[in-house]
Amino acid sequence: MPLIPVHGLSDLRELLESTRRQHPSLLLVGSQQWPPCVELQPKIALLATVLPEIRFYAFNVDDYEEDFLHIPLMELFSARQIKYLPSQVLLPCNGEARVISTANVQEIEQELADMH
Repeated sequence: MPLIPVHGLSDLRELLESTRRQHPSLLLVGSQQWPPCVELQPKIALLATVLPEIRFYAFNVDDYEEDFLHIPLMELFSARQIKYLPSQVLLPCNGEARVISTANVQEIEQELADMH
């Protein structure tokens, strides 16, 4: 399954704040202007094809550079402890989201294995 794009702050907020999901999921938070994010995205997309039991979402911060969008996004990130790019948010079926921030795909794979 390909990466599912998350558009809009309300969709992002809903994804982050839900504590009950049908599938374990991972949200990739990144930028198409930051090389570590650009390098990681195809690796995560490949993971999405080999781990069909997990839903993979992608959120691009580049769409939120305008001040009126940037400030609410930064407030949401601050409340969720998303501090670095790239970041990954682990979204288990039941429970709170948990943020990791790594460009190491093996670490992400291990976190996903531990999640479900």
